[in-house]
Amino acid sequence: MSVNAVLLAPTRAPLSHHQAGAASAHYARDLLRSIGIAFQAQARGMSFESALDARGANEAMKITRALVGALARAAQAPAMTNVPGWAQELVPTVVAAFVDVLAEQGSTLALLPAQRYVFGPGKLRVPMRTSGTSPNLAAAFFAEGGPIRVGALQLQPATLAPKTLGVIGTTTLEMIAAAGDDVMLNVVRQGAMTDSAKALDRIFYDDQPADNKRPAGLQSGIATGDTAVSSGATAANIRADLKGMLSRLIANGFGSPRTVWIMNTLNAAALAEISDEAAMLDRYLKIPIVSGPDVPADVVFLAGCAGVAIGQDVPTIDVATETLLHEEAGAGLVSPIVSGDAGAGVMASPTRSIFQTNAAALKLVLPVDWVAADGAVQ
Repeated sequence: MSVNAVLLAPTRAPLSHHQAGAASAHYARDLLRSIGIAFQAQARGMSFESALDARGANEAMKITRALVGALARAAQAPAMTNVPGWAQELVPTVVAAFVDVLAEQGSTLALLPAQRYVFGPGKLRVPMRTSGTSPNLAAAFFAEGGPIRVGALQLQPATLAPKTLGVIGTTTLEMIAAAGDDVMLNVVRQGAMTDSAKALDRIFYDDQPADNKRPAGLQSGIATGDTAVSSGATAANIRADLKGMLSRLIANGFGSPRTVWIMNTLNAAALAEISDEAAMLDRYLKIPIVSGPDVPADVVFLAGCAGVAIGQDVPTIDVATETLLHEEAGAGLVSPIVSGDAGAGVMASPTRSIFQTNAAALKLVLPVDWVAADGAVQ
């Protein structure tokens, strides 16, 4: 692991959405509230401290105060995330809380027991186990005075470089002035967080290769031998197909306790109809099931998450009340602000003055990247 990386402890074992929501609700609520307070403070021309002081000093607000401070310090100079003794210590806390927020919104990416890292300055160079290798670090018995077995740890380096996912949302200053804490919490949750969680899942499971803007989807670059077509929809067909996936994953050198099935919510429901294990335990063949509505409905994944690495950093939250925006309807519709040759540029349309319309804009930018080792995904 690169010296500029921080390894996050797994935030949870794979759970059902109901269980995960209950386990992470506390942290998610505090982070969402802190973002809402930051939005209100900026829009009203108040300092964070003034906005926080107006809400008292109960235990919940103490946590919120810490998270607001973490967001502010980690995103602004001179409190850089690579400066020891300052924002650096706050970063893992904020990133872990943000993962909880995404999990609460139903993101299966946030529920995976993958290797999770926090970005430092620059790229991360992450060591990953080479697929198909025998347990070459296995201990062996030795006689008194005899030699101890020497093994070799075979690793393949994987590079994680921050790719930024971002969105800007707008609302009127009148709405912000009238909103209480709970209202702003729900606005942030139902706005940027829910939609961003869906966008992350859709990209994570698609078949598009990596480029200079986004990571590769989980279906991109999978070897032919690690994919198979369904043999049918009967209980026997499904069991044979999924056992085959597990057999191939184990042959690739994966299949640890951090292995999970990943499937669309409807497929998980169909599996529960034919399997008591799936219905009662959210497991199949003793392996946990992670499901969500944004996993492709025509694909079932089996992921050895010990071979999946995810890099993240503190989400940047900015608020503006005096700016000009190019607004477009629909996810992915992002055009250049100005296009065309020099001297003949075409301005993007429609545009909106936040200042003239007495509104505020909330910008969320999330640095993230991921990689799966060869053979770690069926």
